[in-house]
Amino acid sequence: MAGSPRFKVFHFGNYVAACGDGAIAAAVASMTSEGVVKVEGRIVWREGKEDFPAGDSYDAAGDIMRERARQHHAERLARYR
Repeated sequence: MAGSPRFKVFHFGNYVAACGDGAIAAAVASMTSEGVVKVEGRIVWREGKEDFPAGDSYDAAGDIMRERARQHHAERLARYR
């Protein structure tokens, strides 16, 4: 049984999409002026506040999101060791 998609996209605080891949979440976030992508409740992307817009490179934005999510997960695990 599949789990829920990791990447949740919000626009001005309103939930708009759930995506299984960071690049797809980047594509959705790029359609908004203030898109925020969260993984496990942690913000991993803020459209308009990053070094480049997600629309410039969905793959690069997705890589950044995945890396931030990985770091957050590692920090959470370290707290419980």
